[in-house]
Amino acid sequence: MGVPIFLNETSERAERSAFTQRVVETYREARDNWDFFPEHFAPIRYISIEKLDADFEVGWYNPLFHGLSLSCTEDAHYCIEDDDFVHELGHAWYFALSAEQQQQLRSEWKTISRGEYQCSAPEMLLGDCEFMRACETASRNLATVSCYATTHLLEDLAETMMFVYILNNPHRSLRGFPQPQPEFRDLTLQEEPRQTFGIHFSAESFPRIRQKIELLAEYRAFSERERDYALHQLEAYEQSEEERGQEE
Repeated sequence: MGVPIFLNETSERAERSAFTQRVVETYREARDNWDFFPEHFAPIRYISIEKLDADFEVGWYNPLFHGLSLSCTEDAHYCIEDDDFVHELGHAWYFALSAEQQQQLRSEWKTISRGEYQCSAPEMLLGDCEFMRACETASRNLATVSCYATTHLLEDLAETMMFVYILNNPHRSLRGFPQPQPEFRDLTLQEEPRQTFGIHFSAESFPRIRQKIELLAEYRAFSERERDYALHQLEAYEQSEEERGQEE
């Protein structure tokens, strides 16, 4: 991956090898299915791999030291997956923007979201954010694509970026979306796409979700073709929703 890797929780050679191998697999999956992956990964100066904690904290980005902390279970049976990996790279991308760009992006994003996020920055840092308590209402009001995105504006940015990645990755499936293989992904599926969980949205929020996707593309969070394919998927989802409604 071209950066130092630190394993903080183990000294066993077999464990170190298993942890590293799983993270490298995740890295390759994200790299092969994301047009701007090299640019987004470029700010990363080191990777730290830790054992998964009780709160299921799979990853976080340190903007001060440009470090990426990733988690695996003790036996390395489960490690951070590619969608969460892209979420963390979303933070790296944001903090790589100039201060002026960050301020402008936040301003434009707030105009689309039209509401207050559920958690403050200190609550996020201390782990005191109980964002599930009002997810349904908050997600609808803020036009987010997940419950976690309702916590803070920066998490909404990263979750929306992750959402676009999922829609563009032929190895992943998302309930309700047609999910054909993008023509620009020269890949052959060897197995059924992996089901994606954690996505939560209201179809009535789609117009504002579209606006968020278009805004992120303006700031080069992803390519124009990835933007267009994600918007196409949203349109197809709405059409399938209408067809299901008519059948009922």
